[in-house]
Amino acid sequence: MSELAFFAQVVARSTVRGLDCSSTPDQVTAWLGDYGENLRGDLMWRDYGLVEFTWERPSGKEPWQGCRFTVQCHRLEHGPTPVPTFADLRTALAELDYEVK
Repeated sequence: MSELAFFAQVVARSTVRGLDCSSTPDQVTAWLGDYGENLRGDLMWRDYGLVEFTWERPSGKEPWQGCRFTVQCHRLEHGPTPVPTFADLRTALAELDYEVK
């Protein structure tokens, strides 16, 4: 899958490989593998390279609850393929019958 197709699927489906904000840290790690972790009180985010997931919890006794995930497109800038433009993404989304307004 090309980077552009990957980005389009993330936007259209609001998921990364079937993972979304409701996914647990264990579920995300099972699919995405190694990570760098940041903990600040009751906020945790894990960097899986191109994707970062963030969880929070009301207290240390509660389970982690998903907040968001982000795709760090800028991390592709130094790779062999140029980062797709928004126009490219809009075209790819149209091919998935997803309209950006």
